[in-house]
Amino acid sequence: VLMMHPSSLRFVLLLAVLVSFLQCVTATVNYAYCSEKYGNLTYIPEANMFEKYPPHLISFPGSGNAFVRLLIEYATGFYTGSMGTDDFEFLGEGGFIGERSCGLRLAALRAHPHYFDFLNGKLRFGHNFQRDKCKRGLIREMKRIIVLVRNPYDALWSYYQLLTSLSHKEYVTTATFDPANWLYLAPIMAAYWNNEFYRIVKPIFDTFLPEDVTVVKYEDLIDPNKREAALQALLKFMQYTKVPDEKVTCAFLLADKPFVHRNPNDPHRVPAKTAFLVSASQASSSSPAVSHTQPNGVADITHGLEMTHHKNLLCQMREHFTGMSKRFNYTLTPTSMGPTDICDVKLPPAGQVSV
Repeated sequence: VLMMHPSSLRFVLLLAVLVSFLQCVTATVNYAYCSEKYGNLTYIPEANMFEKYPPHLISFPGSGNAFVRLLIEYATGFYTGSMGTDDFEFLGEGGFIGERSCGLRLAALRAHPHYFDFLNGKLRFGHNFQRDKCKRGLIREMKRIIVLVRNPYDALWSYYQLLTSLSHKEYVTTATFDPANWLYLAPIMAAYWNNEFYRIVKPIFDTFLPEDVTVVKYEDLIDPNKREAALQALLKFMQYTKVPDEKVTCAFLLADKPFVHRNPNDPHRVPAKTAFLVSASQASSSSPAVSHTQPNGVADITHGLEMTHHKNLLCQMREHFTGMSKRFNYTLTPTSMGPTDICDVKLPPAGQVSV
């Protein structure tokens, strides 16, 4: 090295410094590093509790509310709260310490449409318990709203699994799937989606100022190419404008908790494609019944179901989701199923489609 030309020596030294820097960056941004630096959460200090009014995080069940709460918590460093008590199951697994609270010392407040009523042009608490719980924390009204949306087919299947397993991490398997029960409940849940959209979500956009409402797409938050920008945009809406990029990166690592998502790699797990009863092309066939083998070990679970059920279920889903999907620019196609042109889409009654 001593015999090298000075310019060559400088180049080698600079290269060594660059390699060392890149190794340092690569080594530090991992779960252990993030956990040590950003893993400790707390309540907003009392001295700062009036600086930001926590927005309500509203979503239909099955849309990823728990996951987004974790992202908010780790990106801000503060707990999120809730108007309800549904997520107490997470407390024993180290999640959602703020679930018992609804107040100004929380970064955001979880809610679902059935928590509210819309009366005289104003969004109000739907139940005395929620009203009293939030008033104790000095939350007396809904000032700012985060609307979390997800492809309704995916959300519906996720919600069905929650209802049947009573857990955010358990899922339907080939051994537990009950096609008749699914065929019965799916249209009912789709009607609930449709009703709550027009009862609560659409009026929010009609009555709140644009700067007081933001829409977050679940799909953006799980897309590696979009997720960090999507979370930064959400934080900006929440008035957290100085969150470092590294902290946002770490938020996704820390939010990847086993208690808020289902194992996608279990070969016995029933996927949404199978839940919506095979592809549209098969549903439109003239065969009176289906015996279909899916990849990943899902075999013959739809055997014996009449094809009219296949078609009717898909048509009912599309009809109920038309307004919501138009508002949030979703293509009405069940995930990984291909075209769903097996029925004519019927729009909601006149007056309901102006979203």
